[in-house]
Amino acid sequence: MKKMNLAFFITLAVIGLCCISSRAMAPTESTNAEYLKNHGYSPEMIRLVNMQKERIEQTNISEKKGIGNSKVGKTIKQWFRVSDVTMGPDFGSNSIKF
Repeated sequence: MKKMNLAFFITLAVIGLCCISSRAMAPTESTNAEYLKNHGYSPEMIRLVNMQKERIEQTNISEKKGIGNSKVGKTIKQWFRVSDVTMGPDFGSNSIKF
């Protein structure tokens, strides 16, 4: 009777260990926008994580439509980049150079 109980508990332990590993988180799941939002990250942090993922995967960074893409907007942005010493010229650009 004791051997049967021991075999039953060992079987349950093996099944339990298999279930734990099947519920493990995938590496890409921790950078998912929904996951980051549910864990309290700000929208700006989520945008930066997505931008970094696009840089790593070497895909084009999606640009929003608006005044920033017009000639006037690009001129104003360039003026701020030149006048602000702390902002690098390549931050947020979609050209990836390795």
